[in-house]
Amino acid sequence: MKILVFAGTSEARSFCHKACGLGFDVTASVATEYGKELIAEDFSFRAGSSLSVGGALSVIQGRLDAHSMKNLVCGFDAVVDATHPYAVEVTKNIKIACDAAGKLCFRLLRNISDFPLSSDFNSCFNDLDFRIEKFDSIEKIADFIRAEDEKLFRADKSLPSVFLSTGSKELLPFTRLKDYKRRVFVRVLPILESIKKCEECGFLKKNIIAMQGPFSAALNEAMFRECKAEILVTKISGKNGGFYEKITAARKCGMRVLAVTSPHECGEGVFKSEDEILSVLAENIRAVS
Repeated sequence: MKILVFAGTSEARSFCHKACGLGFDVTASVATEYGKELIAEDFSFRAGSSLSVGGALSVIQGRLDAHSMKNLVCGFDAVVDATHPYAVEVTKNIKIACDAAGKLCFRLLRNISDFPLSSDFNSCFNDLDFRIEKFDSIEKIADFIRAEDEKLFRADKSLPSVFLSTGSKELLPFTRLKDYKRRVFVRVLPILESIKKCEECGFLKKNIIAMQGPFSAALNEAMFRECKAEILVTKISGKNGGFYEKITAARKCGMRVLAVTSPHECGEGVFKSEDEILSVLAENIRAVS
């Protein structure tokens, strides 16, 4: 069976390796050269594990529009969408392409429920002064900070420094903050595309941190303190996204945390376990043979 995996997460890389180990022929589709490098690095690291690779793995790289995606999925028996939980538009296009081509489509979600703060994370901390404020979009967080800035500005108080750990795709709303070039720090992937987006938005080079996460709580804390950041903007990304380490560091630094909630996905074909998808695929093979 030939499986196409739309990758881009650690869960995707793990799934690809497990599927190959079970004898499936896997093609991973990644958007960037950096994503391709991560898959190669991950397979090299896992080569020493007890899981042997019996199937074949190939990687294709490049951003796909809806038409290209539809043409691509036609050459496979099944498709696994293992893209980032916040890549809503990509997930939508993958589902449309699979429906149009009549292909099996599985959505592999990042398991955020494995994280103790997922249901009511504020209650996990004893500090009455430490709260995590939740929003359903980046835009709303930026608007919230702007409104708070206005209050401080009218009271002739200094504006807080902001640390963005939400990536390079949604930077524009924060360029509307007062004095954003001086007070907003951005952490993005260490690829030219991400850094270019930061520069196009006017962020100063000295305020751009280009590193691959997830990061330890100690490293997060060091970065926050170096930037003298008072506000952390993040996404609720679960264990694999390093969310706990970020908020642990923010708590130690006495920061205010503004977090974007994960889009809600459910229904047929949506799984939080790699093994569940592989089990369904194996059943389909047995049914055909």
